[in-house]
Order: sequence, then structure tokens, then C-alpha cells
Amino acid sequence: MLKIALTIAAFAVHTAALAQATPVGLWKTIDDETKQPKALVRVSEQAGVLSGRIEKLFDPSKPNPVCEACTDDRKDRPIVGMTIVTGVKKFDDHWGDGKILD
Repeated sequence: MLKIALTIAAFAVHTAALAQATPVGLWKTIDDETKQPKALVRVSEQAGVLSGRIEKLFDPSKPNPVCEACTDDRKDRPIVGMTIVTGVKKFDDHWGDGKILD
């Protein structure tokens, strides 16, 4: 479905190696297969917990796509605006727990 989750997981792991790094901000995700920009994901932190939502998709061939592969309450909901990262917490040297929609 969305290969965004793997990219988000990769930057979360990468930031663990940086002492004061934070994944908070606007991230451009790259498709693993095509190596083309896929989406913009806004990662925010509130009370020590990260969340991330899709702000923009770069595939103009699919205007206003919905999540057909989702199996929860996001099924058939618009992908733009969708929260795909929830409950990720900072530990001593890494970010962990939480869920990332794949």
C-alpha cells in the first residue's frame, strides 16, 4: 500500500544514532522501487509522543486517493490528511513503540 511507513521507520532508526536529533518536522518520503518522491509527511510531537500525517502526495495520476488496503477505520478514507504514525515514544537512545501504517 504505502511504502511511506518503511521510510518513516528508517528515519526514526537513523535519528536514534544522533544524540539530540528529533524526527519532528516535514519529511519527503521516497518510493523504494521507483526512487521518486512519494509524499510529504508531517511528524509532530505532543507530550513526548510522535504522530505523523500525510500532507501531500506526489502522484498526479491518482487525484484524491483513498486507502483501499487499510483494514481499520481508515479504510476508504482519503490518504491526504491520514495519520499514519501513532504512539511512537522516545527512549534513552531511540524512538520506539507505537504504530506505523504500511
